[in-house]
Amino acid sequence: MLALAMVLAQESVTVASISQGRMLVQRGLTLNTLSTGTEFVPLIGILLFGYLGDRFSKSHLLALAATLQIVTPALVMIPSHVAPVLLYPLVFGLGSGTVPLLLAIRADYFGRRAFATITAITMLITWLLGLPTFLLRMLVGGLLAATGSLVPGLVLSILIGLPAPVLFFFARRPRSRQPVASE
Repeated sequence: MLALAMVLAQESVTVASISQGRMLVQRGLTLNTLSTGTEFVPLIGILLFGYLGDRFSKSHLLALAATLQIVTPALVMIPSHVAPVLLYPLVFGLGSGTVPLLLAIRADYFGRRAFATITAITMLITWLLGLPTFLLRMLVGGLLAATGSLVPGLVLSILIGLPAPVLFFFARRPRSRQPVASE
């Protein structure tokens, strides 16, 4: 569940990134402001969710961070010049909180002994499931060419990402294969 949720969340962000920046620039956001917001604001999300991850359910926080990532394309589609420009960097940055949580939840669920193996397996699954990324990019380009609008690509990114928060929310620690020692 974690690997599939990771893939969907990553693919959603990848597909959205194709159209989001262009639309924000069309709305008056400068490339300098956009790059500053998307480079530095995620540090806030990473630090905040890292802190919260030590205090609350990591699966629930992952669901929240993934939801924030899905919301960013919707913000870009708001027909206003102010709301997307002001909210996009903040919401995008907070959604970056998935980064420390994904590492921490692997450690919680699988322990230190298997951490490297589980990380490698998760990355392999993510890579294999993420192979169609180039097809998604071609699809977004085709939608832009066919409609002349960036909106269909943004909607597609939202649809791809919708299952991710649900999968993260319901992800649970696997049952141990080791018998529990009686006291």
